[in-house]
Amino acid sequence: MISHILNIIKGWFRPEEQVDPHEALYLHSKKPDVPVYKDENAVKKEHCDGHLRFRKSCPTCQEIVK
Repeated sequence: MISHILNIIKGWFRPEEQVDPHEALYLHSKKPDVPVYKDENAVKKEHCDGHLRFRKSCPTCQEIVK
């Protein structure tokens, strides 16, 4: 209990950790300035990569088709 109170008091005098701006470039990904659109007319996959054709009993194929 006493150590908890001491940690609170030490927190008042301890400076907050700040991230170096150069380090922030690599740690946090930045959203692109140009909007990225998905092509709705693109060719959709008909089955998963596990086999050569669509199988109705394969749950992965079912998810891709939906």
